[in-house]
Amino acid sequence: MLLVHFQCGVCSLTTEWKSQPYIGKSLAGNIILSAGILMSGAVPSKVLKVLHHMRVAGISSRTFSRHQNMMLFPAIKHVWLENRKWLVASLQAQRRGLMFGGDGRCDSPGHSAKFGSYAIVELVAKVIIDVELVQCNEVPSSCHMEKEGLKRVMAFLSKEGLSIDTMVMDRHVQVRKWMKENAPEVKRHFDVWHIAKGVKKKLLSLSKEKECHGIVQWMASIINHLYWCTSSTPPGQPDTITAKWTSILNHLVNIHVHDNPHFPSCAHAPLVGREARKQWFHPCTPAMVKLEKLVRSPALLRDMRQLSGQEQTSSLEAFHSLLNHFAPKMYSFSYHGQLSRTLLAVMHFTENAGREQQRTAAGQARYAINFPKWKKGEYSVKKILKDPTYLSIYNSSNLCFRPAKDEAVALLQSRFAASNSSAVDV
Repeated sequence: MLLVHFQCGVCSLTTEWKSQPYIGKSLAGNIILSAGILMSGAVPSKVLKVLHHMRVAGISSRTFSRHQNMMLFPAIKHVWLENRKWLVASLQAQRRGLMFGGDGRCDSPGHSAKFGSYAIVELVAKVIIDVELVQCNEVPSSCHMEKEGLKRVMAFLSKEGLSIDTMVMDRHVQVRKWMKENAPEVKRHFDVWHIAKGVKKKLLSLSKEKECHGIVQWMASIINHLYWCTSSTPPGQPDTITAKWTSILNHLVNIHVHDNPHFPSCAHAPLVGREARKQWFHPCTPAMVKLEKLVRSPALLRDMRQLSGQEQTSSLEAFHSLLNHFAPKMYSFSYHGQLSRTLLAVMHFTENAGREQQRTAAGQARYAINFPKWKKGEYSVKKILKDPTYLSIYNSSNLCFRPAKDEAVALLQSRFAASNSSAVDV
């Protein structure tokens, strides 16, 4: 802060000017810097190091921690509770069976996680209604954090009187068992992406074995077929889903008529061009024997009967990607730091969940081609959405500066009253 003292050379009147106001006993600019670091998802050590290298006077890490504990953490929690109260009230007013999707996320890519967060999203409204943070010392091991997070989320939903009709989740063994024992009335479905990811890993591992290299060119088709089995089947027909899935074994050997009454023949048109020139497998070869063992796995067939054909948890995966920005896995945060960054990600995601797609001046929808790392050179076509907003983050920041604003308003009002009284006297 720049502090300037003035003294009149005629009447010796002294006054001073400050380049920034105080909030309590702290400088407002310092708090703004701390708030900007936290609420943008930045890491304080890097930002403060940048200022140090630029020879810009700044705060220390200890000051940043003090600002977090005194003002920023309470402000973020207050705004989140107010937002969640409004979300719960809006869902209660709809008076319908709600469809939720739940998934957990650990703060470490390995098995040495310190924190685990479990978020639950209303899949129709695309809003995260609650998120619970679990620390590893609250449970026997880090493997139990997801189940504990689910228990807390379900307790919150029960307390608020929200009726759960359907729950879409992954195939976590502990979560499945707990839901079966404690919430048998809830319809439980599995997310297609989680099952497809597991099948793709097994196919990739199988393609590296001897005499199984031909599986590589069929991997994308098999995964697409898995998605089609669910999306093309009306709800309540699990036998049709499994019949469609096992039909891939006949398709791979160029047989398109099946002996299953639920799916007697392939639904595709006669194959031409690139699809017809694919290298077909021969029955009873080592590759087909291993593929059949994978496709007809009892655990896989059992879980496919519970696949969700209506809603998926892709919105939660997008939220976890956003959470990696606010709380990167390569850094360790305190409990309140991890919780606040998680709540910031939740509020920002909920605020921008319904963004519209950008359009050109002619009214055409805009798309972009990107090459994600996990696709290993293949591309994806994505919609270009409108720019996000940051209203929830601004509300959290404004709550910290409310004392300074109130003080400034009071000062202006006193000066305005004094000027009016002086005018009347004249």
